[in-house]
This record gives sequence, C-alpha cells and structure tokens, in this order.
Amino acid sequence: MKEMKKISIALPTYNGTRFLGESIASCLGQSYDNIELIIVDDCSTENVSRVTGQFNDPRMTIVRNDVNLGLPGALNVGFKISTGDYLTWTSDDNCYAKDALGTMCEELDNNPGIDLVYCDYTFIDDMGKPLDAIRTGRPEDLDLQNCIGPCFLYTRKVYEAVGDYDRSCTLAEDYDYWLRTRKQFIMKRIDANLYFFRLHGASLTERYRDSDHLRKQVEMVKKKNMPIAAYYFLRSREAFSCGNNRESFKLASLSILYNPFNHHAWGIMFRAIYRKLQKIF
Repeated sequence: MKEMKKISIALPTYNGTRFLGESIASCLGQSYDNIELIIVDDCSTENVSRVTGQFNDPRMTIVRNDVNLGLPGALNVGFKISTGDYLTWTSDDNCYAKDALGTMCEELDNNPGIDLVYCDYTFIDDMGKPLDAIRTGRPEDLDLQNCIGPCFLYTRKVYEAVGDYDRSCTLAEDYDYWLRTRKQFIMKRIDANLYFFRLHGASLTERYRDSDHLRKQVEMVKKKNMPIAAYYFLRSREAFSCGNNRESFKLASLSILYNPFNHHAWGIMFRAIYRKLQKIF
C-alpha cells in the first residue's frame, strides 16, 4: 500500500474568531486525512478557545503566543513544532476546497523533482459568496509580482533549506519566501481552483490594499532577493510601460551601472530617450 505522506497545516489567528470555525472545518474536513492542524493563537484578545473548543479532533494542536509576533512570527512558531512531510499554511478567514490538499499532495508524490506546488483560487465575500476566480501565474512571473496565491504545498526539504519566514517582511512574507524558495527548488502550478480567499473589511488584504507601506514592503522583498542589476532593470521596464520616461531612464542607467552588459537595459534607456525626444520635437 502506498504510504500517505503527512501534511502539516499552520493556521495563525489574531482576533479572527469570526471566520475561524469555517477555516478549521475546511482543514479537518479534507478528503486527504493524514494531516496535523497547528493553530497558533498570536496573543488574541478574543476568546479563541470558544471556537477551537467546538472541535474534538486529535489531529489538532493549539499553541498560544505570550506576545503578538505578527503573521510571519506566528508561522515560525507553528512550523517549528510541525512533523509533516509536506507543509502549508492558511488564514483564519479562508477555506480549502475539499480535495485541495489531496490534489497537491498527489502532484508532489508523483513528481519527486518538484518541491512546491500551488493552485488557483476564488475570491469570496464575507458571506461566502463567490466573486472572482483568480488564475495564478508562472514561477518566472515572481520577478514582477507575488503570483503564487494562497493555496500551496511544499516539502519539508524546502523548510529545512529556506528556513523561517522573515519577520521584517510582514505583508509580503509569503512573497519573500517564494522568491527564496525559487532560488533552490522547482515550483509548479496546478491547473485547478481549490481555495476560497475571503475579502472583508478586517482582512489584512483589504486594510493594506494599495497602501504605501505594502508597496514599500514588496519593493524591499524584490531588492532583497534579486540581483541588483535585474531589480533596477525590471523597475525601469515597469516605468517605461507606464510612460514615465524620466524614471525609466534613471532606473535603466542604474541597472547598467551594476551590469554594463545588460543589452535589455541599454534598449530601455535608448527607447526612453527616443520617446522623450519625440515629445519635444
């Protein structure tokens, strides 16, 4: 009989009792049942046990932090005590489709050269009504944006090599982790929609959507994980596509400063000059 690999799910929560029960139920109700669910109460002021006490399942472990560590810190606490062959994490307001973990586990089992898989997902409102279906991107698209999405599974080998989530990257801790993972491991997208991502006023996504702090965190993560010449080139290309010739020229010049042989950066710089001259004459 084929061995069923164990899956560890970390579920951090901070004053998220409103939807926590649905999230827990979606984890414990998976068609693939060899799991451990590690709920990390990140020093909530709400009574989390009021929700967790409704579940009597030996696969569930509850840890409470003495101080609030934030999402990446809470994840690190959960994974430190995890015992699974495969690892993932979810949020206290989101839910898995019933076959999510089994589908991703099968993909990893059948492809030993791949160490992280991820799927598409659907936005839902605070009542659980489906909104938009979101198609995730390719691993190479990570240079431009966090395209992995919230439904993923990776091997313990990734965790052992990449280590903890970086607490300085709050709001972009997952993006940072995927960029770090991609440097050493193969990632694969699964063409299936297996997760429900809830949009509501209290969620981190809604609170920090389009905020300057989020933009700064994303830029910091990119700069941290990319060769500096590539970082400035990608920013120059974005500026050029937005019609900002001055900024595009400046960023392309910085890219060339660090790598004079990047002909793509030279091309962006000269095209920015040409477009500027066209406006003048």
